[in-house]
Amino acid sequence: MKFLFLMDPLETVIFEKDTTFMMMLGAHTRGHEVYFLAEDGISLVEGKVYFHVIKVIPQAVAHMPFKEEHSARLSQDDIHAVFIRPDPPVDEQYLLNTLFLDHLPKHIAVINSPSGIRTVNEKVWVSQFKKITPPTIISANKSDLMDFIAKHKNIIAKPTNAFGGQSVFHIKTGCTNTKVILETLTDRYNKAIVVQKYIPESKKW
Repeated sequence: MKFLFLMDPLETVIFEKDTTFMMMLGAHTRGHEVYFLAEDGISLVEGKVYFHVIKVIPQAVAHMPFKEEHSARLSQDDIHAVFIRPDPPVDEQYLLNTLFLDHLPKHIAVINSPSGIRTVNEKVWVSQFKKITPPTIISANKSDLMDFIAKHKNIIAKPTNAFGGQSVFHIKTGCTNTKVILETLTDRYNKAIVVQKYIPESKKW
C-alpha cells in the first residue's frame, strides 16, 4: 500500500523521539510504500486530489533517518492512506489541507479525521474531563488569570496551540516575572492561554 505522511520538513525530524518517524518506519518494515508530503504539496484539480510527494525509505540511523528515492505526482487513485502529522499551530495552510483531504473518496483512510482536527483543540477539549484533570482556566482576561494564580499559588501556563513543551512556564505566587509571562503568552491579553494548577507528581512522567 502507498502511505502518505503530511508533515513538517524531513530535516526537522528528531530521530530519538519523533512519533511520525516511528510510524513511517513501522509502515516501511511492514512492506508499505512511504511518501513524504509537504504542507504545500496538495492540489485540488477539477474536484480530484493530487499529491506532490517524495518517496522515502525510513531507516533507524540517527544521522540519516531517511533515504530519499524520487519525487512523484500521485492522484487519489494511487494511494491508500494519508496521515496528518504537521505540528501546531493549526494555521491557514493546515486548515486548508484538511479541506482538500475532505474531497478524498471514503475508502482512503485519513488519520486523523480532517473534520475532527478542525473541530477539536486538544488543550481545550480535554478540559471537560474535570475529574481527571487539574483545576484549569483558559482565558485572555488579566483579572481572571491573576485571580486563578492567587487561588492556586503554584501553576503551569502555556499556549493553547503549541506542542512539545514549547512556551510552558512554571509560576509560583510572588514570582517577579508573572506579569511579563502572562503578557507574552497572551500577546498583551489578546489571546487565550491555558493555566493549570501544578501537579508535583508530573515530574515522575
